[in-house]
Amino acid sequence: MKFHVGDWVVHAFYGIGKIIDQEKMKLSGKAQTFFTVKLKDGRYWLSKEKSQADHIRPLSSQKDFASALREIEKAPQALSRQYRSRKKEILDAVEEGALLNHVRLIRDLNGRKHRKKLNFEERNWLAKIKKQFIREWSLVSGKKKSTLKRELNFALNTSLKKSKEKE
Repeated sequence: MKFHVGDWVVHAFYGIGKIIDQEKMKLSGKAQTFFTVKLKDGRYWLSKEKSQADHIRPLSSQKDFASALREIEKAPQALSRQYRSRKKEILDAVEEGALLNHVRLIRDLNGRKHRKKLNFEERNWLAKIKKQFIREWSLVSGKKKSTLKRELNFALNTSLKKSKEKE
């Protein structure tokens, strides 16, 4: 996927932004082309050469979000019991940046939250990923974030019910 000025992009760590400019800059004495990406609360520069990285993607489609909701409604999968392993699972899913990995993480962290307490870091990741999911979904669908939050919560409650049925 080649990006252009005006495109929306999703960065695994920075979140959703819009490419507002393309400019040449010197980095380590070498001239390179960068996209200027405007975020809600700032901006970053994305090397045009590295814009194909796995952790950067275009906005998902309406169809992708329909699939994502079906995935969220499935029973949550258990995350590792070991803190370090669980942290690695979370960071790997976030770093990959794929919508499907993010929704599975939302579902599974939400399931864990209802079985055990989440630690501070896990609560923050869950909140951040949910917020990014809702924002992207709102951009794609044109619906209000409050409406989409209700739809997401309904899907998460469906997931929890399926989890209880398994027990």
